[in-house]
Amino acid sequence: AHSDNSMSFRTNATTALTLDTSQDATFAGNIDAGSAGYLSFTGTSGSPDLIIKNNTATVSTAGTATLKFYQANTQAGGKIVSGRDGNYSSGVTRTSNLKFYTSSNAVDTLALTLDSSQNATFAGDVTLSAAQKKIIFNTPYRYIQDARSGGDYLTIAQNSYATGIQLGFDDTIGGGFGATMTIIPSGVTNSPGNVGIGT
Repeated sequence: AHSDNSMSFRTNATTALTLDTSQDATFAGNIDAGSAGYLSFTGTSGSPDLIIKNNTATVSTAGTATLKFYQANTQAGGKIVSGRDGNYSSGVTRTSNLKFYTSSNAVDTLALTLDSSQNATFAGDVTLSAAQKKIIFNTPYRYIQDARSGGDYLTIAQNSYATGIQLGFDDTIGGGFGATMTIIPSGVTNSPGNVGIGT
């Protein structure tokens, strides 16, 4: 069938596929990868994009675009959601966030949010692997801060009772420390410099 210079393909008197004048294809149902289990997107530039759009109007923060995963054919397996931090009415309000979900009991549960200021909010604990035990800050004025109110405490915990916790200034990216403060079960030690609190 043809209308408005587009082409439609129908099955059982119902439109299944529409090709419009921009050569965009709109499928009315799902696309099944079949027994091979994969779909291939190949771009002539060598850098193809997989584009997911929403058509929510501007002056709204409700619009999302989602890449959804399933396991065991029909069960939730996680998703990545692009949401709006602004209402997209003008350049300065066209700000977005990304939310990463993992599945628990077949329900997608928020694990990580990246906002438009590149701040990361984890819903759970952050665990460093055995090979890499460093958090490296590359800008001045670096903080590890408990931003909650009501007299809560920021806790840095060490599983080993004997080794304690060491705070200090790393004078080389690979190793040595300048002034350090080590908190151990028997007390606090300073070496080789001084650690000032409130100075």
